[in-house]
Amino acid sequence: MLFFLISALFWLLMQLSKTYEYTVKVPVLYTNLPPQYYKGFLPNDTLSVKINLSGFKILHYKISKPVLKLDVQKSGLLQENVWDVNKHLMQIRKLFGKSGRILSVNPVVLELNIKAVHKKQVPVQSNVFVDYKPGFKNLGFATLQPDSIWVFGQPEVLDTIEEVKTKLTILIMLIKV
Repeated sequence: MLFFLISALFWLLMQLSKTYEYTVKVPVLYTNLPPQYYKGFLPNDTLSVKINLSGFKILHYKISKPVLKLDVQKSGLLQENVWDVNKHLMQIRKLFGKSGRILSVNPVVLELNIKAVHKKQVPVQSNVFVDYKPGFKNLGFATLQPDSIWVFGQPEVLDTIEEVKTKLTILIMLIKV
C-alpha cells in the first residue's frame, strides 16, 4: 500500500509539471468611479483568457482566481466607453506573471455604457386596508417602515416619480381588548 501511494504521488507530480492549454475566467472589477455614477449599474464582465500553464499554476489559479481591476477614470472608459484588450495586454499579463503564455482573450473589447445617475428620495404610500371584526378595535396607530426610499435613474424619469405605493394588503384583525 505504501509503494502504491508513493507511485501515485510521483505520477501526480509528473502530471502537474506538464504544460497544458487552459482557459482562466477573469472577472473585471471597475474601480475609481466618479460619485455621479452609481456602482449598481456596472456590468459584470468576465474575460476568458486562454493560456499555456503548468499543472501547478492551473491548480494555483483554480484556488485563487485572478481579478482584473480597471480604473474607470484612468483607463478612459468614461470618454470612449470602450476598453480594447489588445491595447492593454500587458495589464492582463501582469495578472499571470511569467507563469504562462497568453494565447487568446475573449471578448476582445469591453464596453461600458453607463450614464451619470441621479438619486431622489420619494415617500412610500401605504396601500393597506385593515378591517376589524365586531368587538375588536385598534389600540394604536400603525406606522410604515421605511417611510421613504431612494430611487436611482435619469433625471427625466425621476421627475415623473412622486411616490411609491406598496402592494395591496388586506388585514383582518382578531385582537380583543
